Amino acid sequence: MQDRTQENILKALLLFLKPIARALLNALFDWAGDAADVSLDVPQDNAAGVALAESMELVESFETARMYLGTAPALPIERIFGVTTFELG
Repeated sequence: MQDRTQENILKALLLFLKPIARALLNALFDWAGDAADVSLDVPQDNAAGVALAESMELVESFETARMYLGTAPALPIERIFGVTTFELG
């Protein structure tokens, strides 16, 4: 029963986050203008994030890899629609 409740909470959260993510992307595109390139790193494990990017006709231009020393942290991937910065080093 608890798994079903958690699943329903996640579905409701995604319904809430998806329009916010779309609005933020649209605002970024408007601010950047037509001459600017905009890059967004969508985690492949976030199906809703990938679908959102595809629905906005974004195309893949490169891939990044997230690497951790030791165990990877437990991240709420279903709530991460894009990484805002790329770490170097």
